[in-house]
Amino acid sequence: MKTFLLPLVLGVLLIISVGVNAATVAVGPSAYLQTSDGPWNGQPFNYFYLEDHEDGLQNTPGATASVGYATNISQADSVDGDDGSVDQLCSGCYSWVVSAGAADGVVFSYSFDEAQLGDVLPNHVGIAVTNAFAVDISMEGFDKDGLSIGTFLMSLAATSLSSELSPAQFIGLQGDVGLSSVSYTFDFVDALSTIEIDHFQYGDATIVPVPAAVWLFGSALGLLGWMRRKTA
Repeated sequence: MKTFLLPLVLGVLLIISVGVNAATVAVGPSAYLQTSDGPWNGQPFNYFYLEDHEDGLQNTPGATASVGYATNISQADSVDGDDGSVDQLCSGCYSWVVSAGAADGVVFSYSFDEAQLGDVLPNHVGIAVTNAFAVDISMEGFDKDGLSIGTFLMSLAATSLSSELSPAQFIGLQGDVGLSSVSYTFDFVDALSTIEIDHFQYGDATIVPVPAAVWLFGSALGLLGWMRRKTA
């Protein structure tokens, strides 16, 4: 019986290790027309901020963009639902312009101030790309020591507020590692484009597998105790 149960116990402990040390992964791209389309909508967070730029600023706590400005000019591509309706129009709504008439290799980043965020860096960071021709995007996350946790590559079709066939696309990183910064590199596939983004969002979420892992750990300890009694 001991020989049979030992692999089971070791397997449980392996599950615990995987759950607690979940790797950072890329999220998206996925169509994003309004806040409720976000993949983290309704998920419990210790803190969570979403910047829709509708005050003409980027002023959520503890986050700084390396480049860009907010605009609500007539051609601005905001997230569709920022005016309260999803109808391919958002008159007077704001977006964040990263680069106008950009060439290949546009790079921008967000950095996070740990002190302003209660000494807890975000482990979920995302944006909605609202205007761009087809692009290849690389996202690179950096931990609290400024070390890269990896580069994540994805391709994005054209996005535009005025076309239901080319909705804004959400992309992000999530995991259990606090991020001091995230950088984005846009490499154009088809043509030059003004790059606009919106609904920059970030937060610190409790990792869901941990409670389950704790329960499994208790079960594993129980099995070990039972095995020891059987062999005593």
